[in-house]
Amino acid sequence: MTPDEPEGRAPESLSDIDADAPTVVSLSDIHGYLSDARSALELVGEAFDRPLVEADDEGRLHWAGGDEYVLVFLGDTIDRGPSNTETLETVWRLRDEAPDGHVVHLLGNHEANALFPYVYHWSHWYSADPPDDILRRLVDDVAAGRLSAAFEAYGRTYVHAGSNRPFSISEVNATLREAGEILKRGLEGGPNGWFDAQEEAYDVAEEIVGMGSSGSDAVRGPGAGLLWMDFQYMDDDAPAQVIGHTRTERPVRRGNVVNVNTIRVNLDGSGGESITVATESSIDALVRGVDGSVERVSLSRTGVADDSDDE
Repeated sequence: MTPDEPEGRAPESLSDIDADAPTVVSLSDIHGYLSDARSALELVGEAFDRPLVEADDEGRLHWAGGDEYVLVFLGDTIDRGPSNTETLETVWRLRDEAPDGHVVHLLGNHEANALFPYVYHWSHWYSADPPDDILRRLVDDVAAGRLSAAFEAYGRTYVHAGSNRPFSISEVNATLREAGEILKRGLEGGPNGWFDAQEEAYDVAEEIVGMGSSGSDAVRGPGAGLLWMDFQYMDDDAPAQVIGHTRTERPVRRGNVVNVNTIRVNLDGSGGESITVATESSIDALVRGVDGSVERVSLSRTGVADDSDDE
């Protein structure tokens, strides 16, 4: 973290991190399936000399990557799977144990549901009614900038769902912090304050958290916010991005955009979970094979695979 960066705030680019050309690893859409996330994160140690994480005797993951790696969680860590609180605790533990800025937690639309339950009306998810301490930590993290919207590394923007248009990472992260401060005040103000704060904060951050509406801006459509647009609407000339949100059986690159949201599609079989690994010169996926092996797939060109499916 550079001296002028507020303590604890997530970095916005590699230039904010004190490291010499680290490998940037990203993992998308864990959705509470912690065992699959563990398998994906352990791919790094199986493919390279130094592991990213190590498990203790109780199976909890700890940071092992030194300053050689930066790990980006692309959002949607929660909902659907059996280990939602444990997944968040794992993200926070890794962030606390890693050198400053080496674990970046980005907001997904499911974390956003914890912030805007009265707006999204997803009452059946964990995120709609998480434990009080979890909700307060999520809100605190957004307000403090520890849970942010976007991050840049090696010319690519890391964001949950992405955009067809260039956008300022510093501006969207500042907007999200502003919304987080509104939500934090509202949460402290009781039920009425919490309800009113959600409407106010949603208006402030709609370019990020907006679901889209009707017509050309349908939900998940091309007019949806950075957490919501479906991959099918991504233009071939969209800015270079690494995203999740829309499910894909295999890691896929379309134009300049890489999507590696593979965990849920592959739950019924062995293997399939994947991560991206990016350096100054390349971006690849590491994919768990059905036999437990590691497959390395280049994503430095378009058309590696294109079998994405709606979430």
